Amino acid sequence: MENEKRYCCHQMELSLDENDDISPWSYNARQRSYYVKSVNHPGSAQVNYCPFCGTKFPEPLFDEWWRILEEEYGFENPGSARREGLVPPEFQTDEWWKKRGL
Repeated sequence: MENEKRYCCHQMELSLDENDDISPWSYNARQRSYYVKSVNHPGSAQVNYCPFCGTKFPEPLFDEWWRILEEEYGFENPGSARREGLVPPEFQTDEWWKKRGL
């Protein structure tokens, strides 16, 4: 559905436009986490609530991503395995957590 909302409010929808390079907000679909980009140094800080409507964001899934790759796929260091291109493609996107109903 083309008009389906992906985020909590219209302003966040606009702020997380993938074609907007100047927005201070970013979303990591693989980890289901939201960030505000730093203006003073490289990097960003995770945010837990929408700055526009106050909605609490779902819990990020970094630890779950790591745990599943260790337990189900036998990776000792999933972060390193990802950099080496060994992690299954579904774990590079939000596919892995959507398939598991997380």
